Amino acid sequence: MSRHPGGVQRARTDVSAARGRRAGLTPLQGVTGRAVLAAALALGWALLPSGPAGASGAPAPAATGPTALPVRIEVEQLTPQALAPGQDLTVGLRLTNVGTTTLEQPRVIVRLARSTFISRTSLDRWRTAPDSADAGISVLELDLPGPLPAGAVAQATAVVPASATGLRPTATSWGARALAVEVVDAADRARVRRGLVRTFTVWLPPQEVVPTTVTVLVPITGPPPGPSAEAELAALTTNDGRLGRVLRATAGTAVTWAVDPSLLGTGEAPRADDVGSAVDGLTRWQADLLAGAPADVQLLPYGDADVTALAHASSGELLATAAARSAQAADAVGLRAETRLLWPGDTVPDLVTAAVAGRQGAVLVAGPGALTPPTILTYTPSGRTVVRTAAGEVPVVVADERLSTALTSGRVRATGADGSAEAAPDDPQLTGAVAAADLLAEIAVITRERPSDGRHLLLTVPRDWTPDPEVTAAQLAALSAVPWVSTAPISRLVGEADTGVDRGTLPDRRSDPTEVSANQLEAVATALRQRTEIAEMATDPDALVGDPAAELLAPTALAWRADTAGRDAVIAASVAATEALRSMVSVQRGSDVTFVATSGSLPVRVVNALGQDVVVQVRLRPGSPQLVADEPVTITVPAGGEVTAQLPVHAIQSADVTVAVELRTATGVLIDGSAEFVVRVRADWESIGTGVVGALLAIGVVIGLFRTIRRGRGRRGTPQADLGPDDLSPEQAVAEQAVAEQAVAERESAP
Repeated sequence: MSRHPGGVQRARTDVSAARGRRAGLTPLQGVTGRAVLAAALALGWALLPSGPAGASGAPAPAATGPTALPVRIEVEQLTPQALAPGQDLTVGLRLTNVGTTTLEQPRVIVRLARSTFISRTSLDRWRTAPDSADAGISVLELDLPGPLPAGAVAQATAVVPASATGLRPTATSWGARALAVEVVDAADRARVRRGLVRTFTVWLPPQEVVPTTVTVLVPITGPPPGPSAEAELAALTTNDGRLGRVLRATAGTAVTWAVDPSLLGTGEAPRADDVGSAVDGLTRWQADLLAGAPADVQLLPYGDADVTALAHASSGELLATAAARSAQAADAVGLRAETRLLWPGDTVPDLVTAAVAGRQGAVLVAGPGALTPPTILTYTPSGRTVVRTAAGEVPVVVADERLSTALTSGRVRATGADGSAEAAPDDPQLTGAVAAADLLAEIAVITRERPSDGRHLLLTVPRDWTPDPEVTAAQLAALSAVPWVSTAPISRLVGEADTGVDRGTLPDRRSDPTEVSANQLEAVATALRQRTEIAEMATDPDALVGDPAAELLAPTALAWRADTAGRDAVIAASVAATEALRSMVSVQRGSDVTFVATSGSLPVRVVNALGQDVVVQVRLRPGSPQLVADEPVTITVPAGGEVTAQLPVHAIQSADVTVAVELRTATGVLIDGSAEFVVRVRADWESIGTGVVGALLAIGVVIGLFRTIRRGRGRRGTPQADLGPDDLSPEQAVAEQAVAEQAVAERESAP
């Protein structure tokens, strides 16, 4: 035994005739097997300590996962995926002793079942069989060259000769076969099973196979459009983030993407000086997405709007807005895509949603397990059907539950008693090779159900899918590499004719308590409508309104179902933005005013905190009829400035009147009406004051005359005779006027 660089040792390549006999071979076949193995079998061996680099060789913890056996077996290679007569079967292995004891003489046994699986349930019986159950006929036994201590890892590649399989080369014998790899300790006379992995291979003698067509539909969606959306999206698009993994697993493969265009950005590659930043990572992911987009891309409504909630809220117009915005966003970055699908977040959508899809001219996507045929079928039907709704017949594409589970988790799981797929536990023995073999075996059985009748199946994954890129890539590559499977885009499935299989119907109406309500949508629409009207006071109203369509669509994001509090905050922020705009232009309240005239004006000071000029109307609204406000006054308030408007009023009667001040746009839309002040109206003070002043003047005149007369008498000392009025006295003028008037009267009366 020679030692190779890196601590890898080559094992013996001879296999005893006795082991060949135990494998069910004739002596001649055993000799042939030894010759083939001597030329083709390579076995690598490495003992590595468990745990982090540099850790001691302490015993590993007990085995976890679906198997409790102490040796974990990972099948890293299983080729060819379609095994034909004359071909050897190569199985690459990684063995890890996760137990606490050493295997003194570890032995690998490759087992194969020669009978064909004829149903999907028979596949499940093999998958879910206990570790102690039969695992098939041994077709190869291989001893490792040394012990396998606790925590050690061994790499091995075993080649099963074509002559050892014992499979018939007839065309009718093709199909999935059970394949297992077992590990025992040859030093243990009881040969207790220490490790086991169950998988499949597909035997395919030369023949014409009518393939089963499959379409893989993968959603590419992000977080809801909240305050932390950019940071969350940056984390999701890292190489190991959810969206980063989806891109690595599916880019450039024969799948259909259902993309939320709100994730697309500008489509530009990052600048060299931005390398390393979170924004750069997001930009790079966006550029990689556009570069690796498959030939068939479908657009989800912008922001991945909750189509079911919009249907329940009778918001077909808002759904059309989301679809139109998606098309605009895709066109802006040069993404060739179609908007032909409506993909609700509910596995089983209702007829209300289906009717909306019909009115939109779209095809509805139903999740895995929906529209199960009410009658028992002996075969798997195609994934396209129609349902009758209030809008007529609507096409529906239905995902196959088992195949979708296989793509989502890596393994097809047996269905539970209620028909739902069982949860897939963490499987430490799951590898890309095993996942691909599992998926291909399932489709091989489906193809054999009706060998002359090709069907078209749909595979989907959930929106929060976080794939193992290596496992998923192996599955997708396998779908394109075997003759009993044909891949096609979703557009082909959508365009196919109805198969006529009765798949029942959808429920009439089914609401989720976490979906956005019609009242919440109306609250945002009202706030946005009011803000748009108020913004008309400014020279650049669009800058104050923002992006109306994006704001309307923000609370409709399907992702909000998992964060209803976050959605409530987004709705509240929309309402608050409108109220904040109202407060930017306000009345500066002053002290109360005393108004002592019957008419005049009242001053009102208006302050503008915006960065642009505004034109507003100022109106007074007295609280009682004792004061009447005249016409409003229109003023222009400069950016960041203030203006005092003079509002004309007239008083009717004295009273203390509370006056409200209204600010309105030039078109009369109310901006603010909360400011008030008190006007002390004293309307009779003006006439009273005039009378008092007149009386005082008359008294002054009388007093002056009296004093003048007294002074005159005092200077003469004796009374003087009244000589009558002289020519300059007022009395003389009055007498002359009387004479003149009498003369005129006499002339007029003369005949």
